Amino acid sequence: MELTPCSCMMLGFFAGLLVGIVPLIAGLKQDNVGLGMGGFLVSALAGALLGVLPALPLAGVCTWVAVRKPHGSPAIVAPTRE
Repeated sequence: MELTPCSCMMLGFFAGLLVGIVPLIAGLKQDNVGLGMGGFLVSALAGALLGVLPALPLAGVCTWVAVRKPHGSPAIVAPTRE
């Protein structure tokens, strides 16, 4: 089987989908559906465009953020003016 650029992108995309399941499940368990879905999509896109090597650390970071961030709290806390 000859590996064309299109087939390499498809393989990377499916590898990114497989890796992206981890932040998706972590986000669903922590009730952070948006972060879990974002990690899933970021991993899939990184896998398709850059390969599986960048998709792995991105999935790890997205999983860590989904687990660490409590539900309902803002991602960035801006200082308030008094």
